[in-house]
Amino acid sequence: MRLRNRTARLLAAVMMLAGVFVATNAIAPPAALAGAFGTVENRLPSNYTLKVARFLSGGTSSCNIWNPSGGNDGSANVVRATWSCNVRWLPSGKSSDNEFGWFYDADGIMIESSYVYHDTSWAQSPSAFMWTRFHDTDRVICTLNTYNTPYCYTA
Repeated sequence: MRLRNRTARLLAAVMMLAGVFVATNAIAPPAALAGAFGTVENRLPSNYTLKVARFLSGGTSSCNIWNPSGGNDGSANVVRATWSCNVRWLPSGKSSDNEFGWFYDADGIMIESSYVYHDTSWAQSPSAFMWTRFHDTDRVICTLNTYNTPYCYTA
C-alpha cells in the first residue's frame, strides 16, 4: 500500500511538472534552443510571395537552388542543384517561427520575383523562383530596399 501511494504521488508530481513544461514551451523555445533553427521574417508588402523551404529527402516538392553550399556559389541565376524540399508560403508580416512553430527549421527562401540576397560578406541577385539556401542558425529578414526591390539579408 505504501509503495502504491508513493508511486501515485511521484506520478502526480511528474505530470504536474510536465504540464508546466508544456505550458511554458508553447510560448517560446527553451533558452538552450534559441537561435538553433533557421528563421525567416517577412516584412515585404502582401503583393510579394515569399516561400520558405526545408531541404530534406522525401520532400513533396523540388527546389532549384543557386547556392547549395549556403555561401556565394557564383551566379545567382544558374541552378546548381535541385533538391527535394517541403515548401510553405510565409504571409506578409509573419515569421517562420511564429507561423509554423519555433521548432520549424527553415533552410531556404524563394520570392516569385527577382530579389537581392545579402549575407554578411556578399550579395547576389537571384532571379524569380530561384531558391537561396542559408545556414541553420541564420535569421533572414526580407523587406523592400530603397529601390523598391525585395531585399533579404541575414541578421
